[in-house]
Amino acid sequence: MHYTRTGRGKPSLLVHGLGATCSSWDTISPALSQVREVVAVDLPGHGQTPAEADSCTFDGLARSLATGSARRVSQILIWLAARWVLAWCSRWRGAVKRARLSHWIRAASGRAG
Repeated sequence: MHYTRTGRGKPSLLVHGLGATCSSWDTISPALSQVREVVAVDLPGHGQTPAEADSCTFDGLARSLATGSARRVSQILIWLAARWVLAWCSRWRGAVKRARLSHWIRAASGRAG
């Protein structure tokens, strides 16, 4: 799975929405990486990550994310991908401490929405 990693500190996993790429986070990644380690992924079938047999299912995306992110993260920031991130969190309990919705990201970055 393709990903970018910047910054230092507690790790945050940035998950783009369906049809997008890790570059969806380019507007806030620089500021967030000042205080955290930022890992932004390209989901299977998106950006630089090849599709997998079950990439078109929420369970498949959740499995791919769990396989591609062996480290535990302190938070997941999601962008229009809430349903499958919740499936991943419920399947691999204890792998993440919290998930935040995208409206929080827009507010934190000073963007309206």
